[in-house]
Amino acid sequence: MKAFQLKIAIKNSKPPIWRRVVVPAGITFSQLSIILNKVMGWCGYHMFEFEFYHLELRIIEGAEDFMDYGYGPFDYLEASDTYVREYLEENEWFTYTYDLGDDWQHRVTIEKIISNYECDYPQVLKSKGDCPIEDCGGIYGYYDCLDVISDKSNPEYEERLAWMKTQGYPCEYDIESVNTALKEEFFYKWGKGDKRQQGDIYEDFFAGQYGLNATKRDKNENAQIIKSGKHRMEDSFQMMADLLKQCNTWQPNIFVDSLKDIFSDYTKEDIVEMAKEKGIRGISGCNKDKLIDKLVNFMLQPEVMEKYFLCLCDSELEEFENGAKADGVFEPENTGALLNLYAAGYIGMLTDGKVMIPKEVVDVYDVFKGKEFDENRKKVSFLLCCLRTSGILYGIMPFDIFMKIINVNSDIHMSEEDVREAINNMPPEFSDYILVKDKIYHKELYPNDRGLLQAQGDKEYYIPSKDEIIDLGILGYLPNSKELKRFENYLVRRLDATMDEADFAGRIIQTKICGDCEMQEIIEVLDDFGFMVESEVLLNQLVRHINELWNDTRMLLNRGFTPNEMAQLERTNPLLGLNQASITKVVSFENIRKNKIYPNDPCPCGSGKKYKNCCKNKE
Repeated sequence: MKAFQLKIAIKNSKPPIWRRVVVPAGITFSQLSIILNKVMGWCGYHMFEFEFYHLELRIIEGAEDFMDYGYGPFDYLEASDTYVREYLEENEWFTYTYDLGDDWQHRVTIEKIISNYECDYPQVLKSKGDCPIEDCGGIYGYYDCLDVISDKSNPEYEERLAWMKTQGYPCEYDIESVNTALKEEFFYKWGKGDKRQQGDIYEDFFAGQYGLNATKRDKNENAQIIKSGKHRMEDSFQMMADLLKQCNTWQPNIFVDSLKDIFSDYTKEDIVEMAKEKGIRGISGCNKDKLIDKLVNFMLQPEVMEKYFLCLCDSELEEFENGAKADGVFEPENTGALLNLYAAGYIGMLTDGKVMIPKEVVDVYDVFKGKEFDENRKKVSFLLCCLRTSGILYGIMPFDIFMKIINVNSDIHMSEEDVREAINNMPPEFSDYILVKDKIYHKELYPNDRGLLQAQGDKEYYIPSKDEIIDLGILGYLPNSKELKRFENYLVRRLDATMDEADFAGRIIQTKICGDCEMQEIIEVLDDFGFMVESEVLLNQLVRHINELWNDTRMLLNRGFTPNEMAQLERTNPLLGLNQASITKVVSFENIRKNKIYPNDPCPCGSGKKYKNCCKNKE
């Protein structure tokens, strides 16, 4: 059956308190709330709220009454009849708040979509940290309690400790007993679903009527085609790799042989969105079948399809040609190499990781393929790599600088006119860049550059090597550096990470540094992976490794130069330093991090008091 792997972490918990759990797709948010309560250790008798901040959406019980107040910019949905399926498929995270008075906030990360989960009940996979005391005033009230009982000389020590014991302190988390309860009480009963509110479900549980009613469609959704444009490509290629591991067999009851077969599994909204992106006109008022006909007829025009295939690099075209030789469905060696064609709608991907390439697409490809096409493809695909690289390193670049980047590859010869024409002809599904007069902009930075040009100042433009262009343009991340390897090895040796976890975390962190993140974002990535820093020695080592990685990473604000390189430029050319006041120098961890100050931390004003007893109340 279909399920979601979630990581639910109490916000501002230090050290982190989190659980990793698998939940079914066919449940409502009211049902999800009681699963999360059980998983985290909450009793469940308080109100709750789900918030998708980036959607300006809150999901609560009694939403219709609440909306009459009109607070803030948020829309509201009723939790008891809103199913989690749509929102967990299309988003990466949300906030779950339990007890709106004590305000226990949780960040819930949607780590994975599982197509063939075999258990008929939720299951906790991993956990960190014990359960806090429920009615103590939230996370900061809990820390206040711990602070009091850590000092026997405190006049409140005896009274506070006695009260905490009545609340079950210490509340040790027993993952085995939690999973036993989930299996025996939270099992799924398949049918039309369930619209009970949380209180009604708990009342039935207390009466011995266990089980959660889940929708049958999610039980049988193993091999449904993933919908293009609506499915979030979780963590780039990671989702596809996970899907390949989870299911090794093709379901013969699903038969697709053409683009029409693929698009028949899309919603009408998906098809309208795709048609608009491709610039197809005359779609207003069309029903779904008519929309599919228009879309397919347009996409299978050789001159249209060739524009997309010209953007494919060697590995992408090779994987397509391997699939073209297969009979209908095949299992690619490199699923990531087919994601661009999938995004463009020319192939179908099944949730078991297999791929279907329609014969009609292969037939049209045979019309325009050949020596001339291949020569043009090598130029256009490298130009696309240069665009993506420039976007990562600069965001905005003069056209003459872009020509210098293209000329790094001595095998590519393109005139300025050819380059301009190629940029303007790039399919929107492949390119996020626009040419305006003599500058190339990432679409998110035009017409409002969000202060980027001012922050970059008069810095020069770093010209990347051919290898860097290919790595950034095709893979989307910087080539391996010595400092990145050191950082990843530290995660493996000292923080018990696997090599895969360390590589994945290292790439994410380096990408965030490149784009000018705050240090708190790096800490959150490490927390999300469950990497625990349990001593001052480990913390100091982590600080040093992050500092070294930071200063060795190519940065957007430096127009591709690392802080180390910027410092070297200033030392070797003093005039450069005088003319460029905005040069980013090598900085220490303490100067660049903007980590959260917790209530029990020493106040940064130097008073010697704890932050909660000093400047926190002055904010």
